[in-house]
Amino acid sequence: GLSFRENCYDIKVNGTYPLPGYTLDQEVPGLKLWNRLGFNRSELKDYVFVTGGPYMNERELKGQVRPGIRGFTAQSALPDPAWYCAHSLYRLLKKNGIEVRDSSTTARKLRRSGMKPKKERTDFNATYSPSLDRIVWFTNAVSQNFYTENLLRTLSLFEHGYGSTPGGVSVVRDYLKQWDIDARGFYMVDGSGVSRFDGATPEQLDRKSTR
Repeated sequence: GLSFRENCYDIKVNGTYPLPGYTLDQEVPGLKLWNRLGFNRSELKDYVFVTGGPYMNERELKGQVRPGIRGFTAQSALPDPAWYCAHSLYRLLKKNGIEVRDSSTTARKLRRSGMKPKKERTDFNATYSPSLDRIVWFTNAVSQNFYTENLLRTLSLFEHGYGSTPGGVSVVRDYLKQWDIDARGFYMVDGSGVSRFDGATPEQLDRKSTR
């Protein structure tokens, strides 16, 4: 449920010899990138991507860039967004001379190590979300699928009490039924606008034609 910095980190790539190199502006705890970058001499477009699953700290940096290019920036998903958020707070506190008794961790990491997270919590700051209409407007303006996935889970949270993708999909289907929209030809498995597993007919997008 925690989203921090869009759950991504930046990778700056330089086309230096004998192999392209990279730098990270942020410290991602536990991350180990194996450099598999190469030079692209036949095409003008540079591309960089990282392979690795959720919570996997060892990942491969792949792609091709032009020789001599400087400051090409790509993004990749964080292995563990919650740990990255906690670690960022930890570093900020230490930087400002605030003593921290322990290191950064998460409830998931504690459970995997056999420890039970403490139930006691102390709120020391609150950040309030923009209104839903502003979030939807911005999501459509920048076409950010990470936001749409979160919105889909939010629908599930309000309707079913738990934020999940299948729960959000069921809310969308219930909405189609509410407006007497013929659901034949409609299929949906996630909230991404570029997913090949989601589809709708032209009639379903035109409410007038369904009445």
